[in-house]
Amino acid sequence: MAAYQSAPISGTVADQAEILRGDFVSSDYFDVLGIGAAVGRTFTAEDDRPESLPVAVISFGYWKRRFAQDPAAIDKVILLGKVPVNVVGVTPSGFSGLTIAAKPADVFLPMSLRSQLAFASETDGLSS
Repeated sequence: MAAYQSAPISGTVADQAEILRGDFVSSDYFDVLGIGAAVGRTFTAEDDRPESLPVAVISFGYWKRRFAQDPAAIDKVILLGKVPVNVVGVTPSGFSGLTIAAKPADVFLPMSLRSQLAFASETDGLSS
């Protein structure tokens, strides 16, 4: 069993701000869905602990749009709210998560980051 929750998140990459669609997911989310990373890796149980360094898996579409499919996007830091987050992986092309009618997520984040980013989004004027 895996859990997820969607929320808009303010993101900044290379001084360009935008609103991203984020999915907060449990560490086993990708394993339960049978999805590996196209580049890099997906989450481990360690990534979903509050004391862990903040990490993200980005969607293939966001990787293509924002990073021109550059493999060097792995280990890049993106600013989500006011939280620096390391990109650790990219989902396969065509993977849209559990979204049915809405736009697919741009970024997948461990559930443990939810409270940090909810606070950051509130201070940025966004609701979460």
